[in-house]
Amino acid sequence: MSWEPKQLPDVTPESREYWAAAADGTLKIKECEACGSRFHYPRTLCPDCLGDTRWIETDGTGEIYAYSSSMRTQSWPEEELPHVIAYVELDEGPKMISVIDVNDPELVDIGTRVEVEFRATQQDDVAIPVFVPVE
Repeated sequence: MSWEPKQLPDVTPESREYWAAAADGTLKIKECEACGSRFHYPRTLCPDCLGDTRWIETDGTGEIYAYSSSMRTQSWPEEELPHVIAYVELDEGPKMISVIDVNDPELVDIGTRVEVEFRATQQDDVAIPVFVPVE
């Protein structure tokens, strides 16, 4: 079975600034102007109170809240295994799902400190945020 290239994200009007910021090396999330709730994935209205939202920059740091790793998968290139996916709780509050870029899954555990890095794509205005453990 051959592996196909990973699909690029669908850039929508609500997420365009998120992907463009990532391409510039910045991780952004949304914050509600009314209640102050911070969240990810980008939405025009707050999921808590339906207030208007604004973009804020994050430090790009947090810790692993939950994770799963796989040493084998039919849909992932072997040279990129192990494949670790995690919910990362950002220091700013919200949780986001992301790939953890690590050679040894034993370095990953709940509470592991991580920081964001960005992987370029074929599109200049889209980069993929991934996290790596902080030493």
